[in-house]
Amino acid sequence: MKVVDPGQISLSLFFPVYNEEQNLEATAAGAVDALAGLGLKQFEVIIVDDGSADRTGPLADAIAARDPRVRVVRHPRNLGYGHALRAGFAAARYEYVFYTDGDRQYDLREIDRVIALIPYADLVIGFRTKKQYTPYRHLMSFTFNSILRLLFDIDETDIDCSFKLYPRSLFERIELTSVGAFIDAEVALRARELGLKTIEVGVTHFERAAGKSTAASPLAVLVVLREMWGHYRRYRRQGKL
Repeated sequence: MKVVDPGQISLSLFFPVYNEEQNLEATAAGAVDALAGLGLKQFEVIIVDDGSADRTGPLADAIAARDPRVRVVRHPRNLGYGHALRAGFAAARYEYVFYTDGDRQYDLREIDRVIALIPYADLVIGFRTKKQYTPYRHLMSFTFNSILRLLFDIDETDIDCSFKLYPRSLFERIELTSVGAFIDAEVALRARELGLKTIEVGVTHFERAAGKSTAASPLAVLVVLREMWGHYRRYRRQGKL
């Protein structure tokens, strides 16, 4: 059995936030505590503030001022989930990049299970063993994953799960274009083109403790559908499907 030594690994963890003032302190503290407990060679936590209109921005600055292991990347206005992830990938400085959401729906202590799989694959992708969603969100997530399997032959169990580990070098080899939630699928497609191996691991999912998600808003759904269709047409034209 292959064993990874965390002391040989440097890792950047980032999470995007948009109007998450009620969750930000707990998410940032949980991220720092989880990484500090692993004995990593180096780590950083990056808060990507996607143009929040509440107190998220000032709170993020205060957290970073107190802890040099935390940095803030800020958009002057809300650009969307895909833009926020792209900003996080670009800002990461260390060998591996892990990202999650800022809404406290994941147990960041489970990142040790992700790191343990580094010797076995290039990408480690989480899947929620039991999604804590409303019936509407369950339907949206199921439909999204089903369409991706049908159109792109993406067979990951839960591609929109925000608990993923990538080598930072991947983002030096690809150029991402998605501005919405299709970005998870775009990364998977580009990694497959490069012949990279993916492994999955089950992770815990909690109900949102505070705040309101915009992931399934009508506008967000329209953006995903538009990007999905655009990528499908391009891949068909290039003979990759």
